[in-house]
Amino acid sequence: MSHSEISFKNLIGTLPDPLHFEKDDGFQSESCNFRDFTSGNFAYWMRKLKVEPRLHSKQWQYFKILQGSSHVATDSSEIRAIGFGVGAEPLPSYFASVDWKVLATDFFESPTAGLWSGTQQMVSAKQGLNVVQICDPTKFEENLALASLDMNEIPRTFNECFDFAWSNCALGHIGNYRRGLAFILSSLEVLKIGGVAVHTTEIDLESTEPPFDNPSLSFYHISDLQEILNIARSRGFFCTEFRLNEATHPAETNYDHEPYCQEPHLRIVAAGRKITPVALMFKRVS
Repeated sequence: MSHSEISFKNLIGTLPDPLHFEKDDGFQSESCNFRDFTSGNFAYWMRKLKVEPRLHSKQWQYFKILQGSSHVATDSSEIRAIGFGVGAEPLPSYFASVDWKVLATDFFESPTAGLWSGTQQMVSAKQGLNVVQICDPTKFEENLALASLDMNEIPRTFNECFDFAWSNCALGHIGNYRRGLAFILSSLEVLKIGGVAVHTTEIDLESTEPPFDNPSLSFYHISDLQEILNIARSRGFFCTEFRLNEATHPAETNYDHEPYCQEPHLRIVAAGRKITPVALMFKRVS
């Protein structure tokens, strides 16, 4: 099967209608895989986000974050969520649409803020997070706030204030490799007991070389992320062992190269490295 023939439409087809979410027990830290794109829940979430399903890593990351959010206890009178480095993603709008109180953050004073804005990956006003009207405008105004926040300096006043926290491929862009790892652990402190966090980033699948690391981009080694999971467990968080999914399907074995295409885009070559996204999932139990 050629690269151009590998698409969601060709391999999976159109979305069924109506769609129903099926609660599962999956709370797995893992790498991107084709299997998830075939699930009914993937179709359900893409419909909620008003996006056309594609075999693209960004949609898989949305899927994992939303799957993680389904594990938040909903018996609280008010669910509070915080997103780090949200850019222009649709997730804040979706969470606001289900009446969560959302604090969407990005670092507007960052030296690279102009670059992100220039590529339409950062908004200048919160209305930019609801462009496709995922959320009713009135509800959006009531439920969502946008603030500037340096992911390297999360205020201690945020500790134990949130039921859900997420970042979507942002931690590899905050200064250097070690800062990204430190962010994961510091972000967990914002969770209440029972709270859930999901962070996505990118791993180097051939980790025999030193980590790719510069001020604006880092690719992670699996061993370092596994160590973060171990530390989190020692601090009272539940998280599974990391699962590296083997590439067996053509959508996984076909690497996308620059200039990148819309799909398949599950594994890519970037900066001379073979890269795929991963999701790390945490739940605070004590």
